[in-house]
Amino acid sequence: MADKPILFSGAMVRALLAGTKTQTRRAIEPVGGEFHDGDIVASWQGNAARFRPRYRVGDRLYVRESAWYDREIIPEIGCDRVFFEGGHVRFSDGRSGQAPGHPDVHTAEMFGFNASLKRRPGIHMPRWASRITLTVTDVRVERLQDISPEDAIAEGVEHPGRGNPFIDGDGMAVEVYRTIWEDINGPGAWDANPWVAAYTFTVALGNIDQIGRAA
Repeated sequence: MADKPILFSGAMVRALLAGTKTQTRRAIEPVGGEFHDGDIVASWQGNAARFRPRYRVGDRLYVRESAWYDREIIPEIGCDRVFFEGGHVRFSDGRSGQAPGHPDVHTAEMFGFNASLKRRPGIHMPRWASRITLTVTDVRVERLQDISPEDAIAEGVEHPGRGNPFIDGDGMAVEVYRTIWEDINGPGAWDANPWVAAYTFTVALGNIDQIGRAA
């Protein structure tokens, strides 16, 4: 078991916060050569050196997301501050809370801090700033297009028609997920049908260093 970072888009972070996302898929590549559909199960179960998903069952993942940061350490409290969408604020000393309004300069002024905030992409989020922790409970290796409607829903997609008896909402979930995948990975990424690691996880709303490990 290890603690590792994982990056999510804003829409997927909102799905995690809403409790509608319990899976994520990440493209993977063979290590040291090619493999074929017929030997993927043996390669995965045998832990072949040529094929390694990044995360394993039991790993804890701290979610990285885009956010607004104070440009400098705040003298009066001696720590950095980061603002998230929805007004959540977190400090480098471990404290967190809710900030009124949207995380912008106006919000900063309401905290008595007049300097501007700087937006940083999620890839640069430090561990202390993360507010969501995932624990991997299952890892599967499959082709991207093998995703089922149930798994697409577990990916947190917002698909039209679900709950409407005249529209096959669950059946539309895969198509909605296809759109999300191509938005993130570029045109043609779905048709390429890459091998992916499908990770299932539990979600804890809290910083990884403030959440104890499960016994």
